[in-house]
Amino acid sequence: MHFYRSIGICWLVLICFTGCNGQTKAGEDWLKVCPAEQFCFRYPPELKQSPQLIIDSIAGLYTSEDLQLSYDFGAYSSNFSELTSPDIQDITVDGREGKVFISGKIMALHIPAVSSQLRFSMQLLFRDDIDPKLGRKIFESVKFTPVQQ
Repeated sequence: MHFYRSIGICWLVLICFTGCNGQTKAGEDWLKVCPAEQFCFRYPPELKQSPQLIIDSIAGLYTSEDLQLSYDFGAYSSNFSELTSPDIQDITVDGREGKVFISGKIMALHIPAVSSQLRFSMQLLFRDDIDPKLGRKIFESVKFTPVQQ
């Protein structure tokens, strides 16, 4: 009987080490992309790149069943002025000041000055409720490539 109790305790400890502490596992399997080598960001692997027509900036779209992520890096990237009464929060991303906008099922990031005339925007459209922790984790993963002089 003592032997089976010891095995049960060992299994419980093993399960807790592998599954109970989600913080150590969160994001470890995320993918990294560096569009045109101008910036990089990390995203959950369930998001898949979708084709998109790009005219005057570096833009992209990733989708899954529950989330749509889009970004735009250029002179005309969105400042999200079209959002109705958003909750606005300050954020620093890779040393640059920006704003996070939350409105409805949208969570968006705007960095007004990446370099002299370039701005950056990223929008997350959630199918269900917004996940602010997920949004911030994606936004804070953005790293800009230093401008070559």
